[in-house]
Amino acid sequence: MSLILKLLIMFIKYLTLSPFSTMTCFHIRSAYYLGFLYNFRKLVWGLK
Repeated sequence: MSLILKLLIMFIKYLTLSPFSTMTCFHIRSAYYLGFLYNFRKLVWGLK
């Protein structure tokens, strides 16, 4: 797992503990999933 992804996960966990609106939490979780998909794509392309 890359360092950037680890930092992103820590940042998201910190933010989800704070009282945010539903839309903000949705955007934060969307960024998390995009980061996951990006790293998964890099892994798959790297194996070819």
